[in-house]
Amino acid sequence: MLADLFSRIATLIMSIDEKIQLFKKSVFEFQKKIGFTDVVIYVDEQESDITRATWYADSDGHLVSIHYTKSWIEDPSTMADEIVQVAFHEVFESQFYKISKALDKLYSDSYIEQLRHELVRRAENFILPLFLSKNSNWQFTFPWEVV
Repeated sequence: MLADLFSRIATLIMSIDEKIQLFKKSVFEFQKKIGFTDVVIYVDEQESDITRATWYADSDGHLVSIHYTKSWIEDPSTMADEIVQVAFHEVFESQFYKISKALDKLYSDSYIEQLRHELVRRAENFILPLFLSKNSNWQFTFPWEVV
């Protein structure tokens, strides 16, 4: 509980640039940790009223652009743990690009997206906590943990 409170206070004093850097750092660290290194990932901002972030891939799936929503990052209620989770979500989901493209011939976009999100939510519930665990071989360092 105290750690959660400290996390929220630390996020409140993070600048917008620090939140953006946290998102970018998270994307690239998750890309490496997941082993999704056969693609080039670019991170940029966009405006959207419906998503916190999204991704796009080129026709081969070798170039992925992950876009965070500027208004979401700038929102004072956006906490560091949410930024990390959204970065994980987008990286994990974008690795299913080629499968989604193949299924596109058989199923609707909404059904494919639903199936992708089922897998991503499971990964958020199981894999992400392992990545963030202090007992893990791989530890994510939040900005306020840097000594």
